[in-house]
Amino acid sequence: MQLHSTTNPSISGLIFELSQDNHDEDENKYRKYIMDPNFVSVCKLANAFGFYVDKNAPWRFIADLESPQMRK
Repeated sequence: MQLHSTTNPSISGLIFELSQDNHDEDENKYRKYIMDPNFVSVCKLANAFGFYVDKNAPWRFIADLESPQMRK
């Protein structure tokens, strides 16, 4: 188990990212991801498979271990 604050959260295998964009650039997140016409569909599709989209990094998908899909 990694408890160090600088450890990348994706080491757990429960998170995957589709981009390496900077987390500090809020305008870029809004323009590039949230305003994309497919963003709502991507969120719904991720949820259907037991993932959710990270609100602070919309290119990051996190496994929802409490979802019925993940419990299977």
